[in-house]
Amino acid sequence: MKIYAYKGNAELGKEALGTFDKLLFDDLKTNWGIIRRCKQVFKTDDFMVYSYSNFYDNNTFRQIFHE
Repeated sequence: MKIYAYKGNAELGKEALGTFDKLLFDDLKTNWGIIRRCKQVFKTDDFMVYSYSNFYDNNTFRQIFHE
């Protein structure tokens, strides 16, 4: 599963530009593991997590987590 996560609660496509406070990874298999990794990196519970199959097509993104 390919994952895109970013800090904050802006909706997909309206998040801040740049590479700061964003993650791309595909080495975790469970939602629990993905959320745990994001909490460790971002040091907060305020983040959005999406799975995707094609990074350049917003229609392939599916929301996994938002708090």
